[in-house]
Amino acid sequence: MKRALGAMAANWLRKPENQERIKRTARDVWGKFQQRREARKNPNASTKGPQGQRPTERNAPDSHDE
Repeated sequence: MKRALGAMAANWLRKPENQERIKRTARDVWGKFQQRREARKNPNASTKGPQGQRPTERNAPDSHDE
């Protein structure tokens, strides 16, 4: 069972669109972690500002629809 799951994951990761999805998710998670870490260091700073944020799936323009 473990080998089957590992093989399924390996096959899924071979596709370039899935690799991009993983990278995008990792960047989002890392950014959120850094925001929380900075907010903990400096509780007076606001974490809601749009400056310095990378475009995510939610706020990026849809260039693939054109």
